[in-house]
Amino acid sequence: MDQRIPHDPHYTRLFLVRHARTALNAEGKIQGETTVGLDSTGISQAERLAERLKNSYTLDHLFSSPYPRAQETAAIIAQVYDMNYKVLEDLKEINFGEINNQNFRDLENVAPEYYKQINSYYSENPQASFDKPDFPGGETVSEIKIRIINFSKHILSCYNGKSIAAVSHGAFLKYLLAYYCGIPLQQPLVFWMENTSISVIDFYQGRAIVRCINDAAHLNKPLKYYRPDIF
Repeated sequence: MDQRIPHDPHYTRLFLVRHARTALNAEGKIQGETTVGLDSTGISQAERLAERLKNSYTLDHLFSSPYPRAQETAAIIAQVYDMNYKVLEDLKEINFGEINNQNFRDLENVAPEYYKQINSYYSENPQASFDKPDFPGGETVSEIKIRIINFSKHILSCYNGKSIAAVSHGAFLKYLLAYYCGIPLQQPLVFWMENTSISVIDFYQGRAIVRCINDAAHLNKPLKYYRPDIF
């Protein structure tokens, strides 16, 4: 018997999924624009994610970032649902410029001014205002926002009333969720996105309702301690 929650066509439900783990994730690197694929742990994570989604929800459409780690995750979901996925350029990870594929600890040498500005956030009074510095040689907040708006308009105009999953990347998903939460994108975004985490947005009469963020219960592992990435 199908125990899944039936979709209500009065809502456009959007499942935001971060791709499964890669070797660069395991090394703690800022991946950005890279063609690395999933490692063996990542494949297992994606399989658990796919089963959890399939057991709980129906899906009408599945989209993916063009990068291999996202497409490989989407392909595993698509196989379980016996459906195809479509690549959307707007879902790609942020271009971090000079800090692509770097460990944060190495930024002091790679991009010293950026490193100094980021670290100053943690020495400021928590109540003080702080705007993030631009990624050195990378994508700007304005450019990221354009992609978010384009993606949102696309799904709401072409797939209104449907159940949709979009596989993307940690940093871009943080900006996307901040946008739906009404948080200014230039502010530090101090929340975390686990590999294969699920965040759910319901659109009702054009308004975004944030239902959950960073749900990775299917991985059945405790949360480790990390200094939050503020980008």
